[in-house]
Amino acid sequence: RIEAYSGLDAFRYFSKEAALAHGVAQSLKAKPNEVPERIEALTRKLKDAEKQVAALRQQQMAAQATEYANDAVDVNGIAVVCAQLPSDVNGGQLRSIAVDIRNRIKDRPAVVVLAADNDGKVPFVAAVSSAAVDKGIAAGKLVSLFGSYVGGKGGGKPDLAQGSGNLAAGINQGFAAVREEISQV
Repeated sequence: RIEAYSGLDAFRYFSKEAALAHGVAQSLKAKPNEVPERIEALTRKLKDAEKQVAALRQQQMAAQATEYANDAVDVNGIAVVCAQLPSDVNGGQLRSIAVDIRNRIKDRPAVVVLAADNDGKVPFVAAVSSAAVDKGIAAGKLVSLFGSYVGGKGGGKPDLAQGSGNLAAGINQGFAAVREEISQV
């Protein structure tokens, strides 16, 4: 579709566009012809800042993984970590953190179940060490059990499984059910 203006309408349109460009230039504290370069520079700075925030967040999560591993509860000879992480943690990050925690527990079989409440969505993950798998604990079974409490389901391998639900109110009950299940092994 082609639009065209002529006469007074063309002048009004051009004046409006010029005022807009002038306003943007003032906001950026640049001359109108420098606006594209300034926007590009700001975009680069924003991307760099986002990378720095992501790196700091990763460092923070690694430090928390150590704390969670150290605070593991012994259930029937198995180190168990059940934790609800902050709401800004997504499913992929949950998986990375769970695997990190599981790998930090080296002295005994380990089970890690993590969840988050992301505005009504509840991503969750279970990571099980090979020693715990040998004892008959499967991450997929734990994810199914936990999912029944948070209105969700999921799946995966015996050592790592994840899912998603929508009932955050069931997170603590799900953790209790996981601990109970492990105590029966």
